[in-house]
Amino acid sequence: MQFRILGPLEVLASGEPLSLGGARPRALLALLLVNAGHSVSVDRVIDELWGQRPPATAAHAVQVYVSMIRKVLRTCGDEVVLDGSAAGYRLDLDPERIDARRFERLIAKAGRLAVDDPGHAGAVFDEALALWGGQPLAEFAEYGFAAREADRLEELRAMALEGSVAARLACGETTQAIGTLSSLIADNPLRESPRRLLMLALYRSGRHAEALAVYRDACIALDEIGLQPGPELRALEAAILRHDASLAAAGVVEDTSAGKRVPQPTVEERRPAGETSPADPSPGRRPSRRVVTALFCDVTGSTALGEELDPEALHEVMNRYLRELRAVIERHGGSVDKFIGDAMMAVFGIPQLREDDALRAVRAAWEIRERLPAVAEEVGVALTFRTAVNTGMVLSGGGENIAIGDAVNVAARLEQSAAPG
Repeated sequence: MQFRILGPLEVLASGEPLSLGGARPRALLALLLVNAGHSVSVDRVIDELWGQRPPATAAHAVQVYVSMIRKVLRTCGDEVVLDGSAAGYRLDLDPERIDARRFERLIAKAGRLAVDDPGHAGAVFDEALALWGGQPLAEFAEYGFAAREADRLEELRAMALEGSVAARLACGETTQAIGTLSSLIADNPLRESPRRLLMLALYRSGRHAEALAVYRDACIALDEIGLQPGPELRALEAAILRHDASLAAAGVVEDTSAGKRVPQPTVEERRPAGETSPADPSPGRRPSRRVVTALFCDVTGSTALGEELDPEALHEVMNRYLRELRAVIERHGGSVDKFIGDAMMAVFGIPQLREDDALRAVRAAWEIRERLPAVAEEVGVALTFRTAVNTGMVLSGGGENIAIGDAVNVAARLEQSAAPG
């Protein structure tokens, strides 16, 4: 028995689709598949299927739907079991029976192959992408769990497409890569990763002016929503302008404006998330892709404060605030990536990946705001902060920074546009 959620929900037995009943039984099965191997409480089932106004008969209806699903599952004997307990309902099965889990396994495998065997990696990426049959869980778009899972899977698909293209670039197949990347950008013009790859592909094809035009187009698209290109895209543009020799092959370019080396869109950078073991952000470990939550926090008004306090006093005040920020972040399980002047970046999901990393980050941001008055009373100086939280794919474990990527760039931009508080 096979289960498909990368498109319309289907259950196949010996290659033939099985009838699953009405909309809500199908939605319940989708919820259980998304959470396969984990218990889903009856309260959560009711909340996911009916929202804030469930009928009085909701609990009984869930029992009826479970019976309907079990009847379908009996087609394959005891290979797939819908278990019920005090903790809720749990679907026990081999993850390989679910197309989305196979997809994730394949892109993780492709990521591991990317450095040493990009040709093989590209083939595995393509095998993973071939599992898609449409928009995931599209018929359940009104349900929160399905929308969240669909967003996550679409992000993984975008990363797999970029990984496939990067593998072609590593093998010298620039023409095909350019066409694919142009389509990716048309689908999501605000995503910077495919623009970086397209700039690199065009540059390696001798089309330097077109590579720079891609950067200008990115500037225009981002400017429409009040944003600027991230540091990686800016560094690549600078490298193209000076015809940096490192662009002839996958690697890094110098970001002269920041005085540091910025990773560029190599096959290694396109590695998708797959492994859930803790990542070691030490420089000697190969970088990998994973989903994390980035939190940015920046002091507002510190420049004006510097005009009122002498340097030693300002230093003491800022250090006290920043120590408090670090304590709050670590108390909620996050890791401080860096301090930049009077700003801080933290990540949740490195080194330890947790299912509730996003919630932990939001709680940390809330506590930061709650703790500010106490610190202000202690040091005698009140400061306000802008905070922002964003979840997404990053590259981790590849150098001095814990995490780099679009998810971090978006968090930084959200922080810049946030109201002080």
